[in-house]
Amino acid sequence: MNREKIINLFKEYGVPLFRGFNADTEIFRDFSNLFSTDFLDYAGGAFNRKVIDNDQTILSVNYFQTEIKLHGEMYYQKNIPLMLWFFCANPASQHGETTVCDGRHLFAELSNSTKESFNLKKLKFTVRMNKE
Repeated sequence: MNREKIINLFKEYGVPLFRGFNADTEIFRDFSNLFSTDFLDYAGGAFNRKVIDNDQTILSVNYFQTEIKLHGEMYYQKNIPLMLWFFCANPASQHGETTVCDGRHLFAELSNSTKESFNLKKLKFTVRMNKE
């Protein structure tokens, strides 16, 4: 598949899924570098993640045996990522799905009364994080 065709898949579907080929973190890094620049180092967050291959932009998902609920990836940072890349090196034997959601699209689909409630109530979420 050539680069232009892959870019068109992103434009058409938003979240293309590639499977059925051999890959590792080095291949994943090389592939994602074809389409993205200025990768952000992971900072903060409520989950313990392990840096892979000494690259602060490639991390394990978590060390838990339970799902991670829908959330905004690094939404608490000043500069949030505009694009995310996911690579599965070790698929779960069962129930290993990843939910992907465009938060802007989700908000746009809410009723006006629900949007107004969010604007009036000003929800606040807190997470305990270490100083680093």
